Amino acid sequence: MQRIAILISLLAVFSVSSVAQAQEEFSYPGPYVQLAGSYARCSFNLTDGGGNDCSDGLESSFGLNGRIGYRFNRFFTVEGQIEWISGFDAKQSILTPGAGNPTEASAEAITYTINARFYPMEGRIQPYAIAGLGGENVWLNS
Repeated sequence: MQRIAILISLLAVFSVSSVAQAQEEFSYPGPYVQLAGSYARCSFNLTDGGGNDCSDGLESSFGLNGRIGYRFNRFFTVEGQIEWISGFDAKQSILTPGAGNPTEASAEAITYTINARFYPMEGRIQPYAIAGLGGENVWLNS
């Protein structure tokens, strides 16, 4: 009977330590880098009162997204993020006002932010709350 109690105790200790190790595997402190692709769909309205949206005149676009950050502990991360959208190109030539000649047009954007992430739970799946501050540069080319 005493051997069974010792065996059960050892199994309990090993199972608890393996769960703790598995949780630490997904939330260890240190630096990280993430690269991803993105797809931007032009969907804002041209006028405040409705009307056609920009998808009638501009094509949607692909881009890149990158993050670099540092996880200080299992609850807190700080990261920098940048996203580049390659260009919303005009689907057709537009007329230059007063000139009457067709002009090609496109819009390109870079967004950059500094974020803080807060993780309330540990494990393989880790929901988080994020707060950040950033800006965006947009270039209109014709």
